[in-house]
Amino acid sequence: MEKDDEYKKLSNLQLSENAMKIINNMDKVMKDLLEFKHSKNSPLVVMREGRIVNLDPFTLEEIKD
Repeated sequence: MEKDDEYKKLSNLQLSENAMKIINNMDKVMKDLLEFKHSKNSPLVVMREGRIVNLDPFTLEEIKD
């Protein structure tokens, strides 16, 4: 129940104009990053569950070493 209450509080927040610009542009940043990783055929390095993993830039599946 606590998480539902927290979600309701967060969904009712009004964000500043600058915060909205940042949030709206994060999609563009991610798209540009993936396009760059595709062009260089290099893995995407992310943190998952407290560990650093490499992801295939085309499938976004973990690369097993």
